[in-house]
Amino acid sequence: MCFMCDGGTYEQYQQLVADHIERFGWHIAGVEPEGMRPAWAYTIGMLERYEHPELIITGLCCFDCGQSVLNAVGRVVADGGRLAPGDEVVVRDRVVRIGSVHPRQWETDLFNFWWRRHEMLTMPPSPAAVQVIIADAHGRWQDDRANRRWRHERLDAAPHVGRRR
Repeated sequence: MCFMCDGGTYEQYQQLVADHIERFGWHIAGVEPEGMRPAWAYTIGMLERYEHPELIITGLCCFDCGQSVLNAVGRVVADGGRLAPGDEVVVRDRVVRIGSVHPRQWETDLFNFWWRRHEMLTMPPSPAAVQVIIADAHGRWQDDRANRRWRHERLDAAPHVGRRR
């Protein structure tokens, strides 16, 4: 479940986000899978703390999996790494690929909590993110053309529906 679904208030969640950014350098927000829609997760704080694009991962079986990968990739950034589309990095004994995120993805509901956090800041950073692309247990990359789900999970193209604003 989510923080607010479990009884937390919006104000408590905002404080939790701020505490995580202060303590760890970032917070991970995410959405659990529902029906045919897979889960996704993203960081809040990479831009603030490291002047690095936020990280987002899609197509997850569960939020915990995404959180684990994003924390590992986040540590690469915290240790001074700069990740750009096309880069590959080893995290937790697996290789992940970095992909681009189309600027119009920020107009969708993907980054709702990021927007809420930054609407409160006097000098919010300009939105920027990179996608963490994973391989399945058989070594097939998430963005493999044979993966039919990729058309729903990819963020390098402009979105078709679900506009935020």
